[in-house]
Amino acid sequence: MIQFWTFFTTLHTARQVGPSGPQPIAISDIYALACMEQMGEENMEFVLMAIPLMDQEYLKIHYEQIEKKKKSASKSKVKKR
Repeated sequence: MIQFWTFFTTLHTARQVGPSGPQPIAISDIYALACMEQMGEENMEFVLMAIPLMDQEYLKIHYEQIEKKKKSASKSKVKKR
């Protein structure tokens, strides 16, 4: 069976990216990869539950970092004036 982290990173590299940044991994993509890997029912249920949770955490951290950079950049602009 494919390792869980490898499964997530495979989906992560194929995720859609829009003008505002990375989009959530689609459940249909998770399901398709799980089928390709011929996961059993128990593993399928697990990845369909766990991958979206991991992805939510990734996106939360990603967008928090962007906000910190924006705030830092705006503070440095104010100091230069």
